[in-house]
Amino acid sequence: GVDQVTLAGIFRTFIDGFEDYTVDSRGDIGAIVRESAMYSFQVLTNTSQPDLLEADLIRSVLHAVAKQSTEQIRRNRLLAPKFFSSLVYCDPTIPYIEQLEELRSIIPPPPLDISTEKECFDLWMKVIRLDTYRKAVITGLVSSIDSLTESLVKSSSASSKLTIARF
Repeated sequence: GVDQVTLAGIFRTFIDGFEDYTVDSRGDIGAIVRESAMYSFQVLTNTSQPDLLEADLIRSVLHAVAKQSTEQIRRNRLLAPKFFSSLVYCDPTIPYIEQLEELRSIIPPPPLDISTEKECFDLWMKVIRLDTYRKAVITGLVSSIDSLTESLVKSSSASSKLTIARF
C-alpha cells in the first residue's frame, strides 16, 4: 500500500497538472494533461483509504475540478462536472469535502448527464453561491474570457447575470 506522504506527493503532482496550459505544434497538450489529472484524481480518491486523505489536498482537488468546469476547453468543461459529482457522491464518502450537503443539494449523483454548455453553466452558477467553491468557479470563468465563443457567451449569459444580480 501507499503511505500518507507518498499519496500526498501523488496528489500534489496531479494538482500541478491542473495548471498545465501547454500549447505546441501538436495542439493544446495542457488540456490533455488536465483531463488526465481529472481521471487520475477520480481513481485515486475513490480507491484510497479515507484516513490517508488530507483536508488541504481534497480541497485543492475539488477547487481544481470546479475551475475546469467553467474553463475554455469544451471537452474538459463538460467532463469536470461528472468527475466532481463522482467525488461528491463517492461511497465511502471522501472526508473533508466542505459544504458536502449543500453540494449534494445542487449537483445530481452520477451518472451526471451534462451535454450542453448551458446545462454546465446553470449548474456552476448554483455552485458559485457556496463560499468554499466561489473563487475556483470564478477563476475558471475569468481564464476562459479570452476564448469565448458566441455559443458559450449565449449559454453562460443568462445564468451569470442572474447569479451576479444576487450578489
